[in-house]
Amino acid sequence: MTNLKNNFPVLLAAFFFALSILLPNHNQPWLSFYQEASAFGGLLFLLVFLLVNSSFVFCNLSFASVTLFVLCFLPALQFFSGPFSNLEDLFLNTFYIAGFCIAVVAGFQISTIPAKKIMLSKGLAITLLLVAVISVWIAIRQWLSISGNYLIVDMKSGGRPFANFGQPNHLATFLCMALAGLVYIFEQKLIGRFSAAFLALFILFGLALTQSRTPWLGFLCAFIWWGWQYRRRVVALPPFILGFWIGLFALLVLLLPTINELLYLGGESVAERFEKAERLTIWTQFLLAIKEGGLWGYGWGQVGAAQLQVALDYPIGLRIDNTHNILIDLIIWNGPIIGLILIAILIIWLFCLAVRSKTLESSFALLFSGFLLVHGMVEYPLEYAYFLLPLGIMLGVAESESSTGIIVNNKLAKWLLGVSSLVGVLLLVQIWTEYQKIEAGFQQMRFDRANIGRPKPWANDSSIVLLTQLDARLRAAYVDINASITDDEVDSLCRVAHREPYPLELYRCGLAKGYRGDAGGAAREFLIIESLHRQRSFMWAYTELQKKSIESPELVSVLTEIDRVRPTIKLQYQPEIVGQ
Repeated sequence: MTNLKNNFPVLLAAFFFALSILLPNHNQPWLSFYQEASAFGGLLFLLVFLLVNSSFVFCNLSFASVTLFVLCFLPALQFFSGPFSNLEDLFLNTFYIAGFCIAVVAGFQISTIPAKKIMLSKGLAITLLLVAVISVWIAIRQWLSISGNYLIVDMKSGGRPFANFGQPNHLATFLCMALAGLVYIFEQKLIGRFSAAFLALFILFGLALTQSRTPWLGFLCAFIWWGWQYRRRVVALPPFILGFWIGLFALLVLLLPTINELLYLGGESVAERFEKAERLTIWTQFLLAIKEGGLWGYGWGQVGAAQLQVALDYPIGLRIDNTHNILIDLIIWNGPIIGLILIAILIIWLFCLAVRSKTLESSFALLFSGFLLVHGMVEYPLEYAYFLLPLGIMLGVAESESSTGIIVNNKLAKWLLGVSSLVGVLLLVQIWTEYQKIEAGFQQMRFDRANIGRPKPWANDSSIVLLTQLDARLRAAYVDINASITDDEVDSLCRVAHREPYPLELYRCGLAKGYRGDAGGAAREFLIIESLHRQRSFMWAYTELQKKSIESPELVSVLTEIDRVRPTIKLQYQPEIVGQ
């Protein structure tokens, strides 16, 4: 009974981490808000476990966590020195970096006691497997177009199943992490061969349904890592067993188009998806942005600003918030000097963790982490707390074998943990409260734009102190754009548009500049619409501008400027034929 009481916070942490994967809510404007809030809730319960458990008579801070905490001050330095000026960006970036650091601390501290390290690893592996089974079941329902359950996110016919993630690649990476958990549980002899084989086949089938390309690279790295650990006699499962299951996965992928055809289901094959080279186009654009961004970059999280900088020089017809490569992200955010230093530190740290890994738990932790880090080289999973925080925990587990850390006085450590937990709770409550208001505001805005009910413009709310960018988007949506618009209103509109460059926001920014007589600036906004959102969105905005120019002759100069500049822009994608 005492053991259950002591470990109850860990059970709650597992519940909240599971909830972060299974929640079906994906609402505008922050599609993953509830999932990420649940992940932070899980981390808070791990901190509670450290606070109430008497087994931890002293506290160790890993060297990596101390280094990472220094990183928390980088967004603030950039905020006050100029690369970006948005308070919400400062707060959220600092909050997520601090969350990752605390996750590393929690994983490291729990792992200083071998029995607790095994308990944590087993708990995570079992949670992964349970949630993976549920997620594959959801994916199969989506694949077969079985609807009618409010706990499952609907998917359009012929799409790629994504369970409740909303993104097929996220489901694929999570299922790879679950397979790492299955290997660990099998190595611990908690499950028999037949049960393990059935679970592996079931999860691999769900993985094949996602048609994601990421697992191929992840499995290659996993095979090399496990083979190395097997040769060092750290793990017992022979690598050829992993090779067999990877081969079976390849067979499932090859058979999937035939199965789809037999069941009259749509969808493209992985071979067709491999023919697409969007990543190379994206990376080329951002290499140009790095060149234009100077030595210190654009600011933490400011990938959108970097893309706008080169949008007309290298238009790719795709708006993105991340470069789909964590290393390029770091250079974009911090510039070549600091970015490359951070990358070097990261590589050295991971190399040391790998070389010093001598137990099954650290092997599992790095196998788990490897799938996420590989995904981070071609996508942006580390933007999401439900991936970022478990990654920090498992890297902390792995680091517990590479160093003893810095011993901190227990009373001081408990005090720091208590303060961190309290601050975390207060911030989460404040964010939750603000977001409920903002989510309701966005829902009302959609009703107003659809002419449903009586319009209720968003009023300035002094209680919104953290999510200021979302608040600004709502206020900008209700600015009346006409010839009497002020310069301050134009600046406000365009700050929102340049931070969240959606077609409507860019159109409104360009229209406002046109009314103020800035034909060149207005034309640029319209051309950016085409460079980020392709021809169809541009033609919509251009047609709307033509309609406005009939009543407002001052807008004719904007049309003239667009027609003059547009032929000089070389698109890096095949324009669609509007009207088809």
